[in-house]
This record gives sequence, C-alpha cells and structure tokens, in this order.
Amino acid sequence: MGSPAIRLSGVSFSYPDGVEALRDVGFDVAEGESVGIVGPNGAGKSTLTLLLAGFLPPRDGIVEVAGIRVGRSTVREVRRRLGLVFEDPEDQLFMGTLYDDVAFGPMNMGVAPDRVDEIVRGTLAMVGLDTLADRFPGHLSSGQKRAAAIAAVIAMRPAIVVFDEPTAGLDPRSRRRVIEIIGALGGSRIVVSHDLEAVLDCCRRVILLDGGRIVADGPAEDVLSDGALLDAHGLEKPHSLMSASEHRHVHAMRLGCADAGAPHGGREAAGDACACSEAGPMPARRRATP
Repeated sequence: MGSPAIRLSGVSFSYPDGVEALRDVGFDVAEGESVGIVGPNGAGKSTLTLLLAGFLPPRDGIVEVAGIRVGRSTVREVRRRLGLVFEDPEDQLFMGTLYDDVAFGPMNMGVAPDRVDEIVRGTLAMVGLDTLADRFPGHLSSGQKRAAAIAAVIAMRPAIVVFDEPTAGLDPRSRRRVIEIIGALGGSRIVVSHDLEAVLDCCRRVILLDGGRIVADGPAEDVLSDGALLDAHGLEKPHSLMSASEHRHVHAMRLGCADAGAPHGGREAAGDACACSEAGPMPARRRATP
C-alpha cells in the first residue's frame, strides 16, 4: 500500500508572539480523497494550509506530502505535488495578462513552450475563461479572478490542491461555478472554508478544528448534521441538512419569534398563523464527488 497523499503526525505550531495555532494535529488524506477543513475563526485552518505548502515549519511533528517530509530542502519538490489556492486571488495574479499568469507555473517548471500553450488554453477552457486569455487580471470580476487563481495552480498539474476559502465574497452564480470547478478536479482536494454548504458539495469527509485541535473527523454529512457539535464550536448546521422543524426554528429566529409558533406583530390577535410554520424542509442535495 502506498503513502497517503498527505500525512500529519503530532503537528504543533506557535507564532512568534506565543500564540499556539495548532496543537498535536494528526490525520491522513488518501490519494483522490476530498476533505473539508472547517472551524471558527482562529481555529488554525489557514495556518494548517501554510504548513502543508511549506510556507511555515511545524514546531513539533511531521508534515508529509506524497511521502515527502516537508522541510526547507524539500519545499520545491513538495510544491510540484501540492498546489495552494489562496483566499485572495490577487495574491496569485501578478502578470500582465491572464494567459501569462496561467503560463507562469508550467514555464518555471521547465515545460516546453508548445506544451505550455496547450496547457494554458486547456486549463482556461476548463475554468470557463478561455475567451479572456488576453485580459488584464485586474479587470476581471471577483468570480473570474477566483477561477483564474485556480487555473494558475492546476496548470502545474499538482496531485493535491488545497483551497483556502474558495467561495468567500462571491455572488451566487460565481460561487456555484467555483464549486463546480473544484468538484470536477481529479486528485486529492482539501477545502478550507466557512461555507459549509460548499464543503458538502465538494467533500466526502470533514475535519473540524477548534483551538488548534481536531475535535471531529468523519463523513461530511455526519459531522455537519451534528447541530450540537457545530454549535459548541461556533458553527451552524447547513440549511440543506436541517429537518423541517429546525428550518422553521431558524426562520422564526430571523423574524424575531421566540419559537416557530410565536406570533408576529399582533398577528395572533388577528387569528393568523405564524409564517414560520409554513416553512418546509429543504430539498435533497446532491452528494460530493469522491
């Protein structure tokens, strides 16, 4: 049996000011597995992504990518196998045209020019930006920039891609497009996100971090349907996993009801039922691809 795509064992990390971001974190990610990393702000999620890509060294423990221990001497080889899509796409888009941004990685890997052109055009087509190859990246929309940043990473053909908040700040159409792009990728994927609905769409497995520790690790629907667990760690159950009664309760809270049967603004006196009681269950969702 081969090495896992990613292995962390006893990993801890502290920043220079003494803040401990990760404490004794350990897990494996199998080849081809899709894993969501969720948790409240300050849980250690972004620090974890930086350790995986070799931007930060662990204080204790071991980080391995494709069987290679991540360290100063191996970081270049690690980044050939693992690509990191940053939360802010402008951190990855710095060339004069979109074509050049996507070509930058393959060219620096020594890929032949004719092959680079083939990779760039195929990758741009895959993310729906093939007609914008000559566009200045700064003139793209937020959704197009996010897709462009993904293209710049996957053009290098990494076996593992890590996404840091890939749907943050996007409108619904752009968000759905990014989810579709992630879902269509092969290889191993790690999606770090507060968008739990997107995690459900993209990932089969979820790891919940809080206070720098793993507090849950299991099938995505099992972890994300545990309302008590999520509430204890500053998260909310995705609406698509809520029961009809839970959905009514959330609707009631938004309208200021004490519960799903409470009246609104004197409607009880008028004999009207609370609108919250009319809320039905959310439709069944499609499952993440393996």
